[in-house]
Amino acid sequence: MVTDANSGEVRPTGRQHVSDALESAALALLTEKGPNFSVREVADRARVNQGLIYRHFGSKDELITAVTAVITDQLASSLARGESPIELMTRDFPDASVILARLVLDGSSTLVEDHPVIDAMLNIARNGDPLTDPSPGTRVAVAGALLLGWMLFRSYFDESRAGPLDPTSDELVNLLVRHLLDEPWPTTNRGT
Repeated sequence: MVTDANSGEVRPTGRQHVSDALESAALALLTEKGPNFSVREVADRARVNQGLIYRHFGSKDELITAVTAVITDQLASSLARGESPIELMTRDFPDASVILARLVLDGSSTLVEDHPVIDAMLNIARNGDPLTDPSPGTRVAVAGALLLGWMLFRSYFDESRAGPLDPTSDELVNLLVRHLLDEPWPTTNRGT
C-alpha cells in the first residue's frame, strides 16, 4: 500500500493487494448494480489505474468470473463443513443472492461457473413418485425461487403496507424452503 502525496489516499500496490482491491470493488459494484458497471468505476473504487484490471484479469467479464468464483468457493467450503445451503444464503451470504439475481436479470448468468448451493439443494430434494411428486429439479427451482425472492424483496415487504414483518419471518421462509425440498407436495394433474 502506498499513500498518494497529493490526495492522501491509500492505494494498493503489489499484485496481491491490487487483485484483492479490484475483486472487492467489483463485488461491491456487482451487489449495487449487477454487471452494468464500467471498468473505470471498478478502478476508481479500488484506487488503481484501470489498465491494471486488464493486466490482472484480462477483461471485466473475467474479473466478474473471478469474483463469483471466490463467492462460490466460500459457499462450497461452508457446505463441505455441513452447513445448510438454505441458511447460508439467508444468513451468511445474502449478497450472493443479490449478485446472482442481477447477473440472471442482466443476461450474464454464464459468468457463474459453479452452483454449489443448487447442488446441495438437489441433494436434499426428495425423489418421490414421478406420477404425483415433482422432480428434484422442480423442487429446487420452486424452493430456490422462493428463497431468492425473499432475499431480494424482504426489506421491501417489511417496509410496505404488509410490514412490519414478524421477527420469525426469516425462519418461516427457511422452513418453507426445506419443506418444498423434502416433503410431499399437494397432488396436481401432472402429465394429463
